[in-house]
Amino acid sequence: NSGKPSIHFFGHTHGYSRGQSKNHNHLMINVASAGGNLDYWGEYSNNDYDEYTISQDEYGYVLVEIDAGDDPKFTLKRFSLGDENIFKNNSLEDEITIRLINNSPEKPIGIFPTGTNINPDCVTFLGNSFYDQDEDEHGATHWQISADCNDFSSPIFDEWKQFENWYYEINTQENDNLIDQEVNLLQENTNYCWRVRYRDKGLAWSEWSDPVTFETGASNLSENLLENPEAENGINSWTVES
Repeated sequence: NSGKPSIHFFGHTHGYSRGQSKNHNHLMINVASAGGNLDYWGEYSNNDYDEYTISQDEYGYVLVEIDAGDDPKFTLKRFSLGDENIFKNNSLEDEITIRLINNSPEKPIGIFPTGTNINPDCVTFLGNSFYDQDEDEHGATHWQISADCNDFSSPIFDEWKQFENWYYEINTQENDNLIDQEVNLLQENTNYCWRVRYRDKGLAWSEWSDPVTFETGASNLSENLLENPEAENGINSWTVES
């Protein structure tokens, strides 16, 4: 309600995780673990949440540096001590700065698809290059597709991707330039409308792009010519012989 940057810290899971709310410049920080047993990857059930961009099964601590004055901001840093097998000497593993005064990125432009007779089978949506007057880097992109340009309240496609996603020791977002997105759920001979918005690494969102309309043509995919109802409907009627 205040409109100010915010942050909350929590524990329970014995490892470090940092995420950010999609619709507010709010950070969610799992500060663990300073001691005890670590929750190593695969030891328990794991879930790759859209909001979280870095998770580590290491000992460590979090430091927050706060600057007041005319340009208030805070910087969060994660320092690691490694784990039971690999020692790290206060290694800086994560850092993010959130400013109260942060100009939004430039409103993006939807480039493709537009027009008619778009192949619906696998469409690569494309926006223009990211620009931010504060020289912040591209932090995330949010894509939406609707059947109505005047109503995106229930989009048929709603996807946001962040610039990094460290999960199971792998950055699953590596090499994603955040200005294109493959979509393979479109119907043939159908009218659609889409839009996109960009976020900087300080968590400020741009305005949504102006909606872009397009119409799909006929699909190039053939019907399933190898149907086997007895197999595709289950194996209850099968007789197994050894």
